[in-house]
Amino acid sequence: MNFFGHSHIPSEERNSDPFSPCCLIPLPVQDGDSLNDYPCFRRRNERERDRVRNVNEGYLKLKEHLPLENKERRLSKVETLRLAIDYIKCLQQVLSDQRDKQEGFKDS
Repeated sequence: MNFFGHSHIPSEERNSDPFSPCCLIPLPVQDGDSLNDYPCFRRRNERERDRVRNVNEGYLKLKEHLPLENKERRLSKVETLRLAIDYIKCLQQVLSDQRDKQEGFKDS
């Protein structure tokens, strides 16, 4: 087996198709090493964990503002967004109705 793990595929075939899985560039990992041993990967992973944590906190805050019967029920992110959209549309309608009533009083 060669470095890429594809000793059974002739080299001319490996080099002819740039989208072949044989043309993958190996990661800079030595035997026994882990990607987490490299500071750049640790920082990148930590940034991603922070980003995901912030997104999840945002969804929790959004859910707190929705008029739900059961606040403990687990909602998916898509459900939370759809409920928020419906709630905003409802609030817009209430405001529009109030404006129409006020204009009706002014006209009379």
